[in-house]
Amino acid sequence: MATASATVVSLWARRLASALQVFRLVASLVSGIHPDWLQHNLNANRWLTMAVGVAGSDACLLHWLIPIHLLRRISVTNSKRPFGTALIDILFDVSQAVMAVRAMLSIHRRASIESAVFGARMRTIQAVKNTTDDRTRGSSVLAFASACATGGILLPHTVEHIKDVTYATKSEVEAAGGVSALPFLQLDILRRKTGHAGRPVMIYIHGGAWLFGDKRLPTLPICRHFASSANWVVLNVNYRLAPQARLFDMLVDIKRIIRWARQNSHIHGGNPEFIAISGGSAGGHLCSLAALTGGWKQFQPGFEQVDTHLQACLPIYPAVGYVWANLSWSRWFLESIVKMTDKESILRFSMGVKKWCDPMSLLNEIPVSERQQKLPPFFIVQGTYDNVVDPALVRAFVTELSRENAVAVGYLEVPGAHHSFDIAIGPTLMQVLWSCEQAMDSIYEGWVVYTAGDDTKVVLSDEGEASEATL
Repeated sequence: MATASATVVSLWARRLASALQVFRLVASLVSGIHPDWLQHNLNANRWLTMAVGVAGSDACLLHWLIPIHLLRRISVTNSKRPFGTALIDILFDVSQAVMAVRAMLSIHRRASIESAVFGARMRTIQAVKNTTDDRTRGSSVLAFASACATGGILLPHTVEHIKDVTYATKSEVEAAGGVSALPFLQLDILRRKTGHAGRPVMIYIHGGAWLFGDKRLPTLPICRHFASSANWVVLNVNYRLAPQARLFDMLVDIKRIIRWARQNSHIHGGNPEFIAISGGSAGGHLCSLAALTGGWKQFQPGFEQVDTHLQACLPIYPAVGYVWANLSWSRWFLESIVKMTDKESILRFSMGVKKWCDPMSLLNEIPVSERQQKLPPFFIVQGTYDNVVDPALVRAFVTELSRENAVAVGYLEVPGAHHSFDIAIGPTLMQVLWSCEQAMDSIYEGWVVYTAGDDTKVVLSDEGEASEATL
């Protein structure tokens, strides 16, 4: 009886392993087809196409190996695996490894060049000298292997995670709804356990179409990378969501987070004078708006005196330009997310609602002559196969930001990357993260030199720590 049961389990394990292997191959093939072609020619659902594309990415292909190999072990407990099945499995594994290496090589050169070019552009605009070389920093083999194996799920042993810190005041929590609103007004702190004194601060805003999402979602590889490898103090935050909140409330929450960072980040090893912001999708939209509205008192009720200007912005596949480019999307966004009339908008901001609720529209309202003084440097990441955020609209946003070199702007376009490609660590994402790290470090190092004045230079240790030496 026991032998028969084991045989049945072995059989089903073999079948399931084969099914997963076939899905793995199909997903990898589909992810290599442009989603626009799938939607137009096969009438494929946009969200399904995105999901399959992400499932077939080089990161997820690596993680499929774990359940597949576990099932293989079970299936051969009492029976020998057929030679044909074993050969097919080997061919599948080899093909996926080749695809992963190819994807990594395709992004490596692009990421290296863009990081170096952005660093030079940023120094030219800020009129600061080069304090470090332009070589692309990469992870060690051990760090790369461990990160890929865990997929960003496990926290590096060098990083401390402080959870559920409330960034709103008691009266603000009560006004937002009391205990029920509290989880939306909290942040997590990720930092190195040692050697984090005076480090730059990164605020990360999760995506989720302004309707859902949480700081505990798996879009955390960027947070863990910046906290561990780059040695930044990372604030992974929540904010109020629609339909209970509207866009204005979300931006007020983000300004409160900046206030908290200015007043408290030094307690946790951060430099309250240098605050960068990042986010993906809806989070990319919000972090871009936050960077464009530094010092806007309308978003700072009760704390108008706090400086909410940001020192760097890292949007990842940000939702920009849709208010004017897509009428049906615009109608939904204005009715479900913004929920503000033009009359109220004019009273608050002296402009119509469409002029400030979209980063592209708001950027067009800022004169080019004023951008260098008002806006921080931007480094923007976008996938070429994104069928949720149109890459053409992101490119237009980059072009407008770059006008007359008023703002230091870097743009990394990731070939073959789908929306939400950053949910799991893999070869492509590792290259993207190292590129983002170098870009943000370039901004920080330039900022340190620029604010230190002519009598001080920055000396960087091997660990990336900045110290000052008087000339």
